[in-house]
Amino acid sequence: MKIYLIPGIGADSRMYEKLMERDIDAKVLEWFKPLQDERFDEYVKRFAKQIETREPFALVGNSLGGIMAIELSKLMSPEKVIIISSVKQRKELPIYIRLGKYISILRKGTGYSYTGLNRFLVRLLQLQNQEAFLQTVLEMHRDADKEFVRWAIDKVMKWENKTYPNQLLHLHGTRDLLFPIIFIKNCVRIEGGSHMMLMERPDEVIPLILEYLES
Repeated sequence: MKIYLIPGIGADSRMYEKLMERDIDAKVLEWFKPLQDERFDEYVKRFAKQIETREPFALVGNSLGGIMAIELSKLMSPEKVIIISSVKQRKELPIYIRLGKYISILRKGTGYSYTGLNRFLVRLLQLQNQEAFLQTVLEMHRDADKEFVRWAIDKVMKWENKTYPNQLLHLHGTRDLLFPIIFIKNCVRIEGGSHMMLMERPDEVIPLILEYLES
């Protein structure tokens, strides 16, 4: 079964390096620039063209990649869907993100502020933890297209989804500050896991992914 991996906002294939080391048939789907005034549903349809649907496949998405996996599952029929450090429905978004739909000032400039904030938080983590994944996170955010990040955050704030596929596994850390677990329902809780737990704790998260894909 082909496995399509979808990174989060400000991330790329480096997010899945540890998973790609395993013996799986996987491909990382990269984000591309949206067209001018392109709606999210229109972008999803273009994004879906990267997926070969004539053979069985699964979707794995982290953060924004999880939201994309949910949307793609409405257009096609994946065998399985796995989302990590993400949300399944609008009601799982924290209140301050939901408010962004109605308060335009929360959306303006978010591309630059989001990556800047992430760099600051990673620098703080580096004072406590010198693991290599933190440097990789910094490099991904440095290389991210700030205009795309701003566009993507705007779409997340306006996301209205209420449904998700039955064949879904949701892995979520109890220390996720971006999407606090207090709002998350029907997930496998990773005790102490942060929003970056896929890279921070691969030895714990990856076996759960593989187990579900093989079941």
